[in-house]
This record gives sequence, C-alpha cells and structure tokens, in this order.
Amino acid sequence: MTGGSLYFYQNFDVTKHAERIYYDLFRSLTRPTVSEVEYKARCSTGLTVTEYIGGHMTSQTASMQYAALDSDKVLSFVLRNDEKLKEDSLVYF
Repeated sequence: MTGGSLYFYQNFDVTKHAERIYYDLFRSLTRPTVSEVEYKARCSTGLTVTEYIGGHMTSQTASMQYAALDSDKVLSFVLRNDEKLKEDSLVYF
C-alpha cells in the first residue's frame, strides 16, 4: 500500500546504465516522504467527489489512507458536476 517504484533498464549494461541507476537510487532515498497519510478531497458547491483512484485503503467513502506517500506519487479523484456552473465563476478543489 505504499505505491512503490519500479525501474526498468532495457538491455541492461552496467557501463551504459550505472549513472542512471545511481540517480534513480539517490532520488528514491532522498525525496520527501511522509507516513500514515489520510486525506479527503473537497470541492466547490456544485461539484462532488465520486471516486478516489490509486493504491490506497479507504476507511470511509469520503477519505483515503496511505501507509507512505512521497513527492513522486499522484493522488487522483473523479469529480461530478451536479449543477450548472456560472461561466465566470471560479471552482476550487
């Protein structure tokens, strides 16, 4: 449930890929990471969050939980437009 990372090096050759492996490993070990994350998406009136997408646990239908989350992961959700929005209005989420 952490999202994990997978690296693939086509036709692996240590002389060709050594520097790339170094930087991939360095990034994995030094990027900002948090643990025990729970979040809830909120949005403007007239919109509703209908679904959360990703490798997470759901404690309720309204929030998501992650064991760990780093700065290279994406949090996704689906919005539903419940009513006509004014053309000149701003929408927040």
